[in-house]
Amino acid sequence: MIDALQEPNAILTGGPASMFQNAPRIWAAASPDADVKLLNGNRYEHFSPTPETVFVDGRRLQIFVWSSYTKVAE
Repeated sequence: MIDALQEPNAILTGGPASMFQNAPRIWAAASPDADVKLLNGNRYEHFSPTPETVFVDGRRLQIFVWSSYTKVAE
């Protein structure tokens, strides 16, 4: 999950392009070892952590790659 009060520490790669048309790919991941799970319409997109990092605007960000999605339970 994402903690909006933290400083951004992750960059999300892959996943559906439509999801990021109006949303940033830089997030505050609650844990460097756990998936980031984002609601996207009627499903959750899952991004898995990697050991890789990149610098964006002078900040080191851990790379998370899209790994799967799950449907929202009804």
